Amino acid sequence: TGKEPPASDFLGLVDPKLKRGDTDPAFSTLLYNGSVPLDLSAATLVRLIVKAPGATAIVNAAMTVVSPPTSGAVSYQWLDADVLVAGTYEMEFEVTWNNGRKRTVPTPGKDQLVIEQDLGGAA
Repeated sequence: TGKEPPASDFLGLVDPKLKRGDTDPAFSTLLYNGSVPLDLSAATLVRLIVKAPGATAIVNAAMTVVSPPTSGAVSYQWLDADVLVAGTYEMEFEVTWNNGRKRTVPTPGKDQLVIEQDLGGAA
């Protein structure tokens, strides 16, 4: 995004938007630890969790760690079921390390995903 990350965990692409039903492009972002990329070399799993406030998750799926893992880069290929309903959703990432411990990014707070209604389809 070209912005300097804040002094807490940071999602490189804040508040992404897409149209309902669009599965392309894949979602890619950077995870930060303070002002440096979060080193994912020891991560065994990075999960993307997306949900409407107060609802169950519409996405709870493994992401791909992009090489090199020290870059903090991750990606996820949207599935049709992920983008069926237009709305504003909360989004966070859960990193599981090789020692079994977990870390949620961003901390504090949550990021947003906006799925806009497309002009060509039903809600």
